[in-house]
Amino acid sequence: QALVSVLSVEPRTGVLGGGTRLRVLGSGFVPSMTALVRIGAQPVVVAHVLSSVLLECTTPLYTEPGLAAVEVTLNEQDFSADEVLFEYQAAASVLEVSPSKGPSGGGGLVNVTGSGFAQRSVTLSYVFVRFNQTRVPVVWVSSTEVHCVAPEHATGLVRVELTLNDQQYTADGQTYEYQDVVAHSIEPRSGPVEG
Repeated sequence: QALVSVLSVEPRTGVLGGGTRLRVLGSGFVPSMTALVRIGAQPVVVAHVLSSVLLECTTPLYTEPGLAAVEVTLNEQDFSADEVLFEYQAAASVLEVSPSKGPSGGGGLVNVTGSGFAQRSVTLSYVFVRFNQTRVPVVWVSSTEVHCVAPEHATGLVRVELTLNDQQYTADGQTYEYQDVVAHSIEPRSGPVEG
């Protein structure tokens, strides 16, 4: 039986609470066999083998933020030893959305403040802000602030949530209100014309 190896994982970051759907690219996986994945010192999790080079698992919870090696075994004894790393990050939170309202046509700059906005996730192009189901890219300012442009949306309140791994979003209850913008016409002024 050929040795299994791990070449890469996607996404490369996830939250401490676990639950990230992790795709592991490698070699030597056997669809008819049960594969187990170990992340750092955590207990193994059962993986779903999709092909000889791809499997999928759900990350377990972790206690401390940091990097952990992802290794695979088909026999519960011989693990790969490729040291491909997955980063556990503290969960982000969204505390304020400013301004809290804008036109239904979108296009307004929105400042999202909170905590845990990881620069590495921005570098990996994993960070997005979602207005209900419409996700938009962000400009990273700091670990507590990102900027984005509100997308077009029907009028009403929408949830505003942020992801650090293009998968798991915050759920802090922050909202943004889309409003109809009424064009005000300028009435001509009546009265004597000065001349």
